[in-house]
Formats: sequence, C-alpha cells, structure tokens
Amino acid sequence: MLIAITACILGCVADELLLYSPRGNFHTGDFLFYQDISLPRIYWGYFLGILVIPIELLGFHVVVKNLFQKESLQKTLFFLGICYLFVLGVVYHGIVSYVALIEKSQFIEPAMVKMSRQMHDPLVAILSLVFLALAVASFFLIRKQENGLPRWLIYFNPVFVYIAVALLYFVFPIIGNYFMVAGLNFSILIFFLAFRVAVRN
Repeated sequence: MLIAITACILGCVADELLLYSPRGNFHTGDFLFYQDISLPRIYWGYFLGILVIPIELLGFHVVVKNLFQKESLQKTLFFLGICYLFVLGVVYHGIVSYVALIEKSQFIEPAMVKMSRQMHDPLVAILSLVFLALAVASFFLIRKQENGLPRWLIYFNPVFVYIAVALLYFVFPIIGNYFMVAGLNFSILIFFLAFRVAVRN
C-alpha cells in the first residue's frame, strides 16, 4: 500500500506536468490551456504517468483482499474492473500527451485536430463511467460491513473526493486548478490513505 501511495503521488505530479495551467477552464474542451504547457513538461508528464500509474494496482490488491473475505466471482469481476480502469487510464494518459502536441503545433491540419479530439472525448466518457461504477460498488461493499471495515471509510470514496475537488475547482479556481487536473489520481490517493488507516486500526 505504501508503494501504491507513492505511485499515486507521482501520478499526481505527472498530471500536473501534463495538464496544469493557471488559466484553468479544463471543462470547456477548448484545450487552450495547452498553450501554457512546455514541451519538456509534456515529455516528462507522459513518461512519468505511463510508468507509475500501473503501480497503483498494488494498492487495489490490498483493497480487494480486505473487501472480500473469500474467493468469488464477484471478487474476480471487481478486480477485473479495476484492471480495466487502469488500462483505460494509462491509454488516456498517452493519448492526452499526443493531443497536447497536436494542439500546440502550428502545422497540423484542422481535420487532424478534430480527429484527435474525437479519439480523446469518448475515452474520457468511458473512463468516467467505469470509475463511477467501481466507486459505487466499493461504497456498497464497505457499507455492508461484512468485511470488518469501518463505516467511516465510505466518506473517502473516490467519487466523493472527486466531487469535492470539482467544487473546489469551480468555487476557488486558483487552488482548484491544481487538484482538478490530478482529480483521478488524487481521489485514489486519498482513498488509499484512508484505507491504510482503516486496515491498521
């Protein structure tokens, strides 16, 4: 879990390198924020994210082991869903890096820019749906309390953390911009920290 927590922190750093801009407006879909991001930042954010994000699966190994007391089809499907989410996450991290290069280029045809966005947007939608489904499933698994985990852990569910980040982004954008770009990795980081406390206790 400690290794996974470290990977989450590095994943957040990768997101900041690849996506952060003080101008914000990440939700508009115009990708103008890429104009504030240098090529070295894209380079390091690309490699750091792709190399460390899969290591977060170590933390979910601990989570699944504690959520399910015995082997079952439900346990297998739940962990499969987590692995699927991380495959999509790493693919997204790679795609958004190339979208950044395309958006910054002065020599790429508008049709190519449009195509890159058409490859980006549906993946974000699918990634969001899988993330939401797994977070809801973990909420009910913890709420059942058949695994001995404390009920307070449900309040650190990644979806709740992500909602808090989104609210911060819209209400206090100066601070929220930092957290919004790392929203997924940050929400997993907070969940892992809370889960480690719960398991130790």
